[in-house]
Amino acid sequence: MVCGYERRFMQEALAQAHKAFLENETPVGAVIVYQDRILCRAYNQMQQQKKSWAHAEFLILEHAHSLLKTPYLSECFLYVTLEPCLLCSALLHTCRIGGIFFGAYNPKKGGLAHGPCFFQKSYTPAPIVIGGILQSECEKVLDLFFKTLR
Repeated sequence: MVCGYERRFMQEALAQAHKAFLENETPVGAVIVYQDRILCRAYNQMQQQKKSWAHAEFLILEHAHSLLKTPYLSECFLYVTLEPCLLCSALLHTCRIGGIFFGAYNPKKGGLAHGPCFFQKSYTPAPIVIGGILQSECEKVLDLFFKTLR
């Protein structure tokens, strides 16, 4: 069951995914919530920045660290439209994010519910991890993007 605030924050992440779509980027968007407010927003910018690691999660974590001036983000919550990949999952572990809420599952490249299942191992402190929030809406924008590429 999706709570009102989870829906609201994921809708903001979806708005970022739509910006990525319009810029011909893989439509993944993210927001970081700190003290019940959106701290920052980001979307994939791999094509724009010409960097293979310019994922929404990487960019937003970099921004959150600079705003909060702390190496750890244990009081922050990430809302992202696609299950983070292995690279981003490792980064989320390193920065000790307080929680990860994602929309669409990523069976091929995911690092939370699929693949190494990063936080199901003995990592401490383990963040809250909840997938499937506004899943169909998140899948819809990804499906449309990849259909237009074919």
